[in-house]
Amino acid sequence: MKSVSTLLLMAGLIALSGCGEKSPASVQPSPQVQTSESPSPKPTTTATATATATASPTPTPSASSTPTSTASTKPSAVPTASPSSTPKAAATLDRKAAFELLEKASELKDVYDEKSYTKSELYAYFAPYYTNNYVDKIILKNMKQVGDKWTLAHPNSELIEGSYYETNFTDKTKLEQTGDKIVITNSLEGGLSEAHEETITLIQTNNGWRIDLVEWKM
Repeated sequence: MKSVSTLLLMAGLIALSGCGEKSPASVQPSPQVQTSESPSPKPTTTATATATATASPTPTPSASSTPTSTASTKPSAVPTASPSSTPKAAATLDRKAAFELLEKASELKDVYDEKSYTKSELYAYFAPYYTNNYVDKIILKNMKQVGDKWTLAHPNSELIEGSYYETNFTDKTKLEQTGDKIVITNSLEGGLSEAHEETITLIQTNNGWRIDLVEWKM
């Protein structure tokens, strides 16, 4: 009986000792601590990625600045000159056209008769070939004013020099153009009048070329 009790006691001690050895297995936090500490390098990787993502948008503003500079160079921003500031180019008149104009102008019937004319009527009559300046300095110098009209001042007397010009133009006739003015010089050896030089000045107007002045030089 005593041996059986002894065996039972020993078995209980063995069971108790087995339970004491299992307690360390339940207190195994060390692997869990390592597991919880192992993710510590991940924040570093995450921070790096965050920094990279933050830095990556840097070139984007430079790309968006390109359209801005392109928009600033649109042709619409270039100022255009106004028509009023653009000078009118002087038209050229060759010798043949100039001489034809003078021949047609000389065919106008003169106004040195017994009739009377207003100044506006004289301007209108000579307008196709002459300027108002020619009327003032040549035509009216041969006339006198009576009221609001003009009539020949001295009938049966000579007209002032420059009242007419000869149309026998030759190769020796000079024609010089400077901008909107042409000067034609024709030397005459004689004929109905003594030898002299006639200078005819043409100017360009809004209606074309017109005779502005005729001068004689003896």
